[in-house]
Amino acid sequence: MRRFNPQQLEAATATEGRILVLAGAGSGKTSVLVERCIHLVETCNISPDAILALTFTNKAAGEMRSRVARKLGKEKAEKITLSTFHSFCYSLLKNEIHHLGYAASFSIYQERELKRLLEQIAPYALEKTEGLSKDALYEMAKRPKSREDEKLKRFLSETMKAHNALDFDDLLEVTLQLFENFPHVLSVYQQRYRYIMIDEYQDTNRIQYELAEKLAHRHGNLFVVGDDDQSIYAFRGSDIRLILEFPHTSLIKLEQNYRSTPGILAIANHVIEKNPNRHGKTLRTAQIDPNLPHLFVAPTEEDEAKAVVLRILKLKEEKCLDWSDFAILYRSNTLARIFEVELLNAHRKEGDRFVRGIPYEVVQGTEFYERAEVKDLLAYLRMFHNPCDETAILRIINYPRRGISPDALKKITERQRSHHERLLHTLRHLPDSLSSAAKAGAAGFIRLIEEGQNTFKTRPLADAIRWLIHTIELQECLRQENKDDKMFQFKWQNVQAFVELAKTSGTNDLGEFLGGCMLDRLHKQNAGGERDRVQLLTFHSAKGLEFSACFLTCLEDELLPHEKSREEGTLEEERRLFYVAITRAKRYLTLSMAQKRKKYGAMKATNPSRFLFDIPKHCLEIEPFDRPHTFL
Repeated sequence: MRRFNPQQLEAATATEGRILVLAGAGSGKTSVLVERCIHLVETCNISPDAILALTFTNKAAGEMRSRVARKLGKEKAEKITLSTFHSFCYSLLKNEIHHLGYAASFSIYQERELKRLLEQIAPYALEKTEGLSKDALYEMAKRPKSREDEKLKRFLSETMKAHNALDFDDLLEVTLQLFENFPHVLSVYQQRYRYIMIDEYQDTNRIQYELAEKLAHRHGNLFVVGDDDQSIYAFRGSDIRLILEFPHTSLIKLEQNYRSTPGILAIANHVIEKNPNRHGKTLRTAQIDPNLPHLFVAPTEEDEAKAVVLRILKLKEEKCLDWSDFAILYRSNTLARIFEVELLNAHRKEGDRFVRGIPYEVVQGTEFYERAEVKDLLAYLRMFHNPCDETAILRIINYPRRGISPDALKKITERQRSHHERLLHTLRHLPDSLSSAAKAGAAGFIRLIEEGQNTFKTRPLADAIRWLIHTIELQECLRQENKDDKMFQFKWQNVQAFVELAKTSGTNDLGEFLGGCMLDRLHKQNAGGERDRVQLLTFHSAKGLEFSACFLTCLEDELLPHEKSREEGTLEEERRLFYVAITRAKRYLTLSMAQKRKKYGAMKATNPSRFLFDIPKHCLEIEPFDRPHTFL
């Protein structure tokens, strides 16, 4: 503990009572939790069996376990119960669930299995099920708002019990039910765990709170670590009041930041101090770094994306950074596409040659080439380029729908296999057993192929793709498939981005364009353990991560804060989300926005995020969007 500052040392050696540790971003809380485990075992002679440490992710639990093992040895470390809430409850229920009438061999249903089960039982539980999708039924059962919803929830619970099954959420709820109905079972675990620790306490929900309170009731030693300023998961059920109102016998603040520069912390402090409902604290650092965060305003969203890529190339060259040192952050996954297109199109020097594209990864999102509407367009292009590409043909032979039903397609492929012929040949010589609609659809498909091959040979590539989109009526097809207008707009904008990608690819040769697309995809798939890629992720996904250079993009009102935040009363959480994003940056931070952005297919003027006005101008280096200043 020689490297610890006084507050960290106080937290690591505090053992008795209800202790609240407010750990600011980058303040070394994991080290404190690890050292506290070691202190309890080695200095206080507490049996490892008596320690329970709960985290929110398997990654955090694994990191703590390995660090404790390095100090205590594997044998002692394995005796400490160190896991997520859900893993702890699962292990406990394996031993105790028989009290509730389940067998110890209970199954855990995943969400898709639960939705399938709901679809099966809904006709028996509800009077009317017409028009209710699996997602709607799931929402009704999980968050009941009416008597009908409650009825469905009860029916699901009874069916799950008959199946001897639980779902992910049930693990916590059933454990709490067990403790409430069988006090002697609770007593066993209360007696065992003398010292209980909870990490990321700001993310706890009411059930997790009640479980912790029941377990800690006998010995009264509950040590919680968290940061109310980083409470950003209300939509998952976390309740910030649990950390704001935690009754404590000791309060320790970790305000020394070991991650970010003074300039980054200055704007973080200015932003978060505007929230009225918080524990007071101010991040500080011993680092000496004269750099201020940069800010630029671009005319359009395309200009913003180009300007971000320009700065990535400039910083990489000047500071010798890896691609993985860079992160592009945004409020919503729907904002990623424009940055993907610019990263794919970027020209850079590699050794003595110029190459196209910057390696990137979309974290917890679907990468551009993996989106269904993009894969469909690529399948059409592959078919025009290579009519023998039967995988491509089978993907889009009835998309958009042209009367070739699954039954008709089965007959076509059976004939193809029995006659050992090309699929295209079979489509020109159809079985007599096919319906007239299927025959008409196949004939139209053949005409489309022939016309498409000619179009892509004679027109510029982007124009040919526009012809295809118009001919197959893709826009109307997407509109019919996606009743939610936002989802339709997202998919349609992906289609337009694909056209733009072709337009800026530098070639009108279809084969050359497809080769470039396939190589981009292959690079991503074959990267394996090689993780040197620019990270694209939402503010939420960035929680717990850090990067040398961060670009916080799309900082406009209605995006940040989200347009629904005012009516939902979540403005403070949106500000906390911005604070979390700022504090991911270690050395270089750039904030940006666009003056105009597409909304529902039309270009609209924007307003700067109101959170930008919380930052004094002297804390920022404001620069032209197309002429980036140099970081010192």
